[in-house]
Amino acid sequence: MKKSAVAAVALTALLVSPVFSAAYVGAKYKFHSIEVEDISFGAPMSYSGDLSDWQVDGSYGFVQNSFGGQIEGSVGTYGESDAWHLAGHAFWPGDGWRLGGLISIMNVDNGTDGLGIHSETQEIAFGLEGSFDFTPELIGRVHATLGESEYTTSGVMFGGPTSFTDDTRYAEAGLSYYLSSRARLDVAVGFGSSSVQEDSDAFNFSVGGEFQPLDLPLSITARYNKSSNDYPAAGMQFDTDTFSVGLRLSFGAETIRERDRTTPYDGHYGANQHTYDF
Repeated sequence: MKKSAVAAVALTALLVSPVFSAAYVGAKYKFHSIEVEDISFGAPMSYSGDLSDWQVDGSYGFVQNSFGGQIEGSVGTYGESDAWHLAGHAFWPGDGWRLGGLISIMNVDNGTDGLGIHSETQEIAFGLEGSFDFTPELIGRVHATLGESEYTTSGVMFGGPTSFTDDTRYAEAGLSYYLSSRARLDVAVGFGSSSVQEDSDAFNFSVGGEFQPLDLPLSITARYNKSSNDYPAAGMQFDTDTFSVGLRLSFGAETIRERDRTTPYDGHYGANQHTYDF
């Protein structure tokens, strides 16, 4: 049912005849540095580790006089886990502003460990979003979502699949500044929480950019992402620093600014998505 809803959004967007459309496909390499603070046993203990992964992503968008849509997706790895993400956007463009809604789904398959235990996480989120052109060079955006995460574990030890759900909330605001039509800087801040740990807090900060150095539709991307998840009731805090660098190939647009007019959204839409920086 969840996957069908996302597919319906994508099909609706593709069936509408666009006035102007553009798209991109890209690939990036990501390096994560993870730190865990654990005080659940009374004495503070710290753990740390590093991992790297890759990600392939893409987006297609269109704008008509009174309607716009965007489909974006990505697939890749997170350490030993496989992950994918798909989101659909529908928005109404005005004079320097866009307002609409989104649906997002992310799946992380952690595989099977040495004890034969398989685990998987899936999150679906719905929300409202908008963006506003403060100036031709400075663009602001914001979105807020309500979601549900489902954690599934299966294996011989459990006698069958077991799962539990978690209601999530997440909001993010960001700014993009165009140094030129071929160079963009980005910054975003997000906050989230969940129903399983009512006093838990999630914080996310990211900064990056995209640069098109040649008269070709090929650009370079780079981003730093800071993700923090605090669970006071469990006495644990997880902090992840992610550095990524990649390439994007654009279609239907000669510059980054021109392409972004039809693909205006690029953020974390769920309370778990920011952790993986997908």
